[in-house]
Amino acid sequence: MSREEELRKAEERKAELERIRQKEKRKRIERARIAEHESEQRAIGNKLEKLGADSLAWFEVMPEHLIKVEQFLDQAEKDFEENAFVPFWTAMEKATSELGAFDNRIISIRDAFERYNNLAKEL
Repeated sequence: MSREEELRKAEERKAELERIRQKEKRKRIERARIAEHESEQRAIGNKLEKLGADSLAWFEVMPEHLIKVEQFLDQAEKDFEENAFVPFWTAMEKATSELGAFDNRIISIRDAFERYNNLAKEL
């Protein structure tokens, strides 16, 4: 084999090795991209799961707020009938506070629903 042929063969081997290196590099980049995408999808899934669990927990305590409101209003009615106005207003404030907590749960559930829908679009 002539010197020129040897040089040409060496250049071909070098070019082939470079093509292989570039192909492997593209594969590594693609694997990293896929792994990052899967990680992001898992994170979104975890957030969706938490939003659902939080909403359920908020929903489950809502009746407790209404029960307390009813109890405070019953107490306020008794206090009013007995002309005990300071306890009456205290009971009314507590009932109002419980209604506020109930309303806050509704707002929290609505906000979680909106965040859930926005995150679900990213899946």
